[in-house]
Amino acid sequence: MEHIIEPSIDFDFSKLLLASPSSLNGGAYFTRFFLNNKPLYIQTPKSLTKQGFVKSGKKIYADLLFDHNDTMLIQWLENLETKCQQLIYEKGTQWFESALEQSDIESAFTSPIKLFKSGKFYLLRVNVKPNIKIYNERDEVMAVDDVTPDMNIISILEIQGIKFTSRNFQIEIELKQSMVVSPDPFLDECFIKKPITRNTSIKQSTPETKSEPLPVETSQPQNTRDEYKANSNQNTTNVDLPQTNVAPSSNLETTHNVLNNEELMEIDINDIENNTETMSLKKPNEVYYEIYKAAREKAKQIKQEAILAFLEAKNIKKTYMLEDMDDSAGESDFENYSEVSDMDF
Repeated sequence: MEHIIEPSIDFDFSKLLLASPSSLNGGAYFTRFFLNNKPLYIQTPKSLTKQGFVKSGKKIYADLLFDHNDTMLIQWLENLETKCQQLIYEKGTQWFESALEQSDIESAFTSPIKLFKSGKFYLLRVNVKPNIKIYNERDEVMAVDDVTPDMNIISILEIQGIKFTSRNFQIEIELKQSMVVSPDPFLDECFIKKPITRNTSIKQSTPETKSEPLPVETSQPQNTRDEYKANSNQNTTNVDLPQTNVAPSSNLETTHNVLNNEELMEIDINDIENNTETMSLKKPNEVYYEIYKAAREKAKQIKQEAILAFLEAKNIKKTYMLEDMDDSAGESDFENYSEVSDMDF
């Protein structure tokens, strides 16, 4: 069917219209949706059912469970809900005795989708007629009772319209057709690729050498020696070489001395064991007292230097008659400082 749409963000809700409401039993009213003067059908992604198809008296319904990752369908249904509230508000003066506020419509509107299992799924309740057609992937008709909650189905839904009373508004959705599909076969088989190990034998090519027997000549040793002397006397040439005086290097002596100095010394372990000298560690209090005494001596020295500097300043003031200078603040600071006795240190 050409007018079955798949929910997307490109859907134009401005073409969606509401027909005039008709009364139902029990004081309720119903207004039907039209898209380009035709009923509104959508095809859903794969879903599960909460309890399969449930029969309640004369009615049959199913709670479709969509994964929380099916954001396109969820967003489309939320936009549909917003559009319904807008259309009702626009028809308020025509349909109702007193005009309704937008906030009143929003508070009285029942959302078609609900969170299920802590947000893992979105639940959408749809009405089902007894003559519903359920198919499998081989286009074979299945009975309604054969659909179990663990089966994945793809559904064709008709967004019929809005049913409302004096208290609430709700969107009526009917399941028109379903197909039971197998779950995603991904990872049902082993897709891990094993590393390919290739055994390559490396042969070292060595040149083959043919060993040939060497000729062995047997001769008397004395004759060979005599012949060698004769040949050497004939081929000898006298060459005068320049004499170079090479001074003996002292590197050998230095190296020898260094080696002698770096000779290893033997140590008798018994001498170490017989050494009765003991090592004593200072107590923490003794260390703290030494630190305190050093700080006290330093403070005394600084105090004496400050007194001498102050006396020198007073002497300069008196010598050059600088009585007009107001340094009372400095003197008072020094007096306060000088009040610190040696006991304070």
